[in-house]
Amino acid sequence: LATSKYHRLEGKKFEWDLKRRGWLEALLQGSETLARSDQDGLMYYGDGIGGFTTVIKHIDPLGNIEFSMANSGKSDASSREDMPTQTFFAHFPMLFHKNPGKVMVLGLASGITAGDVLCYPVDKLDVVDINEQVVKASDFFRPWNNNVLSDPRINLIIQDGRAHLNLTREKYDVIISEPSNPWMAGLATLFTLDFFELAGDRLNEGGIFVQFIHSYEMDWATFALVGRTFARAFPNSLLLMSEPSGKGFDYLIVGFKGEDGLTLENARKNFPFVQNSKNLSLSDPRLLYRLIVSEDLEGLFGPGPVNTDSWPLLEFSAPKLIHQNDPAIIREILSNNWLSPEIKDIVQLVITDVDAQIDFAAYAFSIYSPFIDMVDLTNATTAQKDRYSRLLESYYTSNPLDLPLDILLLNDVNLMRRCRLIQIKNLQENIDLMPDKALSYIYLGLLYLNESLPDKAITSFHEAIRCNPDLIEAHNNLGGALAMQGRLDEAITSFAEALRINPDYGEAHINLGKAMLKQDKLNRAINHFRDALQIIPDYEKAYIYIGLALTRQNKLEDAITAYRKAIMLNPENADTYNELGVLMARQKKFGEAKKYIEKAIESDPSMADPHVTLGKILIEQGEFEQAEMHFKKAIKIRPELAGLLEKILSEKGGF
Repeated sequence: LATSKYHRLEGKKFEWDLKRRGWLEALLQGSETLARSDQDGLMYYGDGIGGFTTVIKHIDPLGNIEFSMANSGKSDASSREDMPTQTFFAHFPMLFHKNPGKVMVLGLASGITAGDVLCYPVDKLDVVDINEQVVKASDFFRPWNNNVLSDPRINLIIQDGRAHLNLTREKYDVIISEPSNPWMAGLATLFTLDFFELAGDRLNEGGIFVQFIHSYEMDWATFALVGRTFARAFPNSLLLMSEPSGKGFDYLIVGFKGEDGLTLENARKNFPFVQNSKNLSLSDPRLLYRLIVSEDLEGLFGPGPVNTDSWPLLEFSAPKLIHQNDPAIIREILSNNWLSPEIKDIVQLVITDVDAQIDFAAYAFSIYSPFIDMVDLTNATTAQKDRYSRLLESYYTSNPLDLPLDILLLNDVNLMRRCRLIQIKNLQENIDLMPDKALSYIYLGLLYLNESLPDKAITSFHEAIRCNPDLIEAHNNLGGALAMQGRLDEAITSFAEALRINPDYGEAHINLGKAMLKQDKLNRAINHFRDALQIIPDYEKAYIYIGLALTRQNKLEDAITAYRKAIMLNPENADTYNELGVLMARQKKFGEAKKYIEKAIESDPSMADPHVTLGKILIEQGEFEQAEMHFKKAIKIRPELAGLLEKILSEKGGF
């Protein structure tokens, strides 16, 4: 498994084990270390001229199986996470072409894109891939790729994609170029002006060329370089986002050969064929207009260099940007994008109409990409609200709740609870059938915790440990549930067991420190928070808890330093600003205190505590009317504060 992936091992479950590993330790102990942090299974490994290809199986707590494919360690396809991009690459050009008879897909990968192309009545589909191992690996994706390699219309070509376009006499109606990232060996040549012009020459008049490009691990100059180069070859072109939220990182650049561009009439004619796809639900082609970013690529990307075979700028710039992200990309797109009035009208319609919002939500759910604020139910009818509720319940019957996201997504406490209860019932009835019972018991325990059933949660975590005694998440969550009941000694034992299994498990250090904080074992708590920082230097929570412990030791200057480090890691945390304001006020530095409190209010206007703090500061400064105003704001947010704040105001009590 350790050889199957090396890129973007994000998430603290990997950071805990991997961040401090040197190259020698990784060489000697890499497989063991990664296996301890990851429950995924390696299903396929193949090595060839195009590098090595792997397929990994992941099982979620509700028993859903996801396969993901990596090429030379870089994840390129999956049966779930990449579904928005894989399906959109197929359906957008196939919908909007007048009569897509001959199609070429550069890059087989999972086969999902090519398989969805075959939902349409194409005469011939050429799929070109340099890597023969991908062909075998794609067999794992047959439930999602329409059994693409068995279709008589397909012509599989094991060849360099650019060489094929140079040598073939074929002309295509649609060419879909979906290579991996341009910093992968040899792939920058698929992003040059020469390649784009070659692809244009192989298109029939009225043809559509679709190119993949990403904005992660990229800066604006390099992103614009690719877009500017594409626009030089295809002056009639579009930029689109594949993620339904409009906030993802995968983009399509679409070029039209000829004067005709996006034609809704074509999409309506081809729309019945979308229903042949098992991978998505789309009720109206106009919904996809929400994903159009800009129609004027020349204006968007501006003047500057282009990427050519003679001047392969991307070849050298792309590798330097691995593990870097540039927020300027989004800023520049938002500042310089342009849509025609016709497109704007359609976008406005599908964004504002409640039924269209629900239809788009159904599309997002079908490709496993729900997002916050999908539907505005403010002016929705009862029927529309019921329809959306049924859609949510249907999705969450079989898909795990990502609680931080979905609390915001559902925005309805009762609906959220119904979804939890559905999942609890399903797990109670079927947990013995789950492929990974330990993982399912952990998830069931978390659902019980959110239902305020800590006893049942503790039982579930014990069951997880019985299934897999070395599962550190089970011990850590058991400790958390015990701590909620005030059983701190037992909680500490559970956290310590997690650390015995894996001493570099940062979250257990944090939780152990929190438990000791509750027992007033402040120095030991601080030591555990600092141990967490040794493992994960940018662990914001560790600095916050250190600040809290130091405050209780009355080491205010040291506490302020800790909170300031937390602010550097997360400049939007209103709680941290409020704590800093309180500490400054305790030192009678009211000017600085007010600045931090005002920042807290700006970061989260729904918090009552900053208004209370600011009111007490204003009392200290003799500004009683202003203090009363902030107390009233705090009471409006939290009415139970009324008696306490009236007493503070009447007694003129500050810090």
